[in-house]
Amino acid sequence: MFYGCSGNQQRVLELIGRYYLLALFLTFCWGVSNLGPASLESVFRWWTYGVIFLVATAYLGYMLAWTGTTEALVWVYEDYPYFGTVYRAMGLAGGCTPLILLLLPPLFKQWWNWREEGTFPWFLLYVTPVLLLTSSKEVLVIPIALLLMGKCFLRPIRYGLAGVLLIAYNFSSHYIVQPSQRIRGSVYKRAEYSPGVVAYRGESFQLFETTYIALKRTAVYLANQHPLVGIGADQFQQTLKDARPMHLYPTHLPTYNPHSTWFGVLVGAGYLGLIALTGLVVITGRQLRANLRWRTARTRSYDWSMMASSLSILVVSVNYDMLHFNFPWTLFALILGQKGENGSVSAAQSLSDSRLRRRYALCARTVAARPCSRRRSS
Repeated sequence: MFYGCSGNQQRVLELIGRYYLLALFLTFCWGVSNLGPASLESVFRWWTYGVIFLVATAYLGYMLAWTGTTEALVWVYEDYPYFGTVYRAMGLAGGCTPLILLLLPPLFKQWWNWREEGTFPWFLLYVTPVLLLTSSKEVLVIPIALLLMGKCFLRPIRYGLAGVLLIAYNFSSHYIVQPSQRIRGSVYKRAEYSPGVVAYRGESFQLFETTYIALKRTAVYLANQHPLVGIGADQFQQTLKDARPMHLYPTHLPTYNPHSTWFGVLVGAGYLGLIALTGLVVITGRQLRANLRWRTARTRSYDWSMMASSLSILVVSVNYDMLHFNFPWTLFALILGQKGENGSVSAAQSLSDSRLRRRYALCARTVAARPCSRRRSS
């Protein structure tokens, strides 16, 4: 049946993957919603155990790679910008960025416990070296989230430092700085992570564009050709092959995915899909704000951790396709399904406040007085 609907095996796999992520989201959302804080604690506990195992495989893989035994658990990156060939730790996470993202919730929870309760930060000491061994710019999202959520400095200083790190993260994603005397023999002209375009050339240095810019530029062009519903969620890489003869995409670059959640949704599902994604982010943010406002002592560290993790993945989503992985959907489910100690949904707990109750009553009377609202409800 699936083959008849999709037309090829790739679309079938895409369809199965979407149903899997939807089932994962609904399962975690139902579990947290019906079982309360105990299920949230259980999820975080097992999440931490899983991360400990993944980090152990990353350490093991790095040691095996350096001894020449096997390179199966590391990413060997040849001609890595600034450093040459490097070994990047990833373990069984499947990549450096997925490993970092999976670390975030237990890492931020441990940070909270250390700062607020004085517990020994064993988890932070355990995972910090592997973060450095990934050689990934995504590590910058951790201090960005801590500066936005912390209280160590005055707010203008914290926000200013976070802004500087945010600019550094996006700049390093899109440009490579190189001395001008190395222009002719530069490996970046034909590297798989650069289209070979010099964005700026000065007397002492030049800026090479990275593949991120080429992918985003092509995604915007294709989205403008199919603005309403896009070209299809699984068609971007095939479309890149067709775009090469028209000089829309460099011929020496592999056919990557869009490498951006937002640009990927824009080109794959059009502006309607982009609006839907924005709505999901807004709804999740509102629920998370309600969870933080009405949090209890039992769930305080979990809510703070999920807030910091959400800020982190929001930053990473600009340069990474997040929606094909388990992590963001699990996090969304934990946020949207969370309940308070008394079993009521966190967002609904605000009704217990008398001032907000009067506001809701006033809004209800206003809506009830409008005839068009009755037609909508029917």
